[in-house]
Amino acid sequence: MEQKCVKLDVPIHTRNLLFGKPHGKAYREVLQNYNLQINVPVNPKEPIIVHGLYPDFRYGTRELKKLIQNTLNLGFVLEVIISNTFARELKTKLKNDLENIEINSNCMIEVMDTNLVIHYLEEESLNSAKTELTKLMVKFNENNRPKLKRIKEPLKEPLKEEYQMVDEFWFAKDMRRPAHNVI
Repeated sequence: MEQKCVKLDVPIHTRNLLFGKPHGKAYREVLQNYNLQINVPVNPKEPIIVHGLYPDFRYGTRELKKLIQNTLNLGFVLEVIISNTFARELKTKLKNDLENIEINSNCMIEVMDTNLVIHYLEEESLNSAKTELTKLMVKFNENNRPKLKRIKEPLKEPLKEEYQMVDEFWFAKDMRRPAHNVI
């Protein structure tokens, strides 16, 4: 499927949330100079995926809400992979903070233990999908973590189960690499 590249104006605050809290001057320079680019399929039902860390739930979700609101109103799908370390707190916080976000009526927000997904859905399937999502909102359990939802275009590399906040710096889809190789 044809793809187009979209540059998102991501504030430094949001970049910290998506890609990990910077450690030292070199990390800050990368964050400040990096324009987030995401390959957006022409078909809005295909997913937009950002893989990264949400390192500290205490930062809040205000900027993340702005990012979602400004870029997903057309009914795209956004998936943000969240560090398992903060999954329990984030699950509750994201669910509460994103409940009132104004997005396209064909979009739906899914908050699971390790990821946040916004789905583009046909109007008639929205209610049934919400019912299914209720079943997925299971309590966080380190030994029984729900599997990530499958996507139509799998990553070329499998996702790591654990993320190292200091040693690795995750970029957008297909652009992930250790930070010391980027700087």
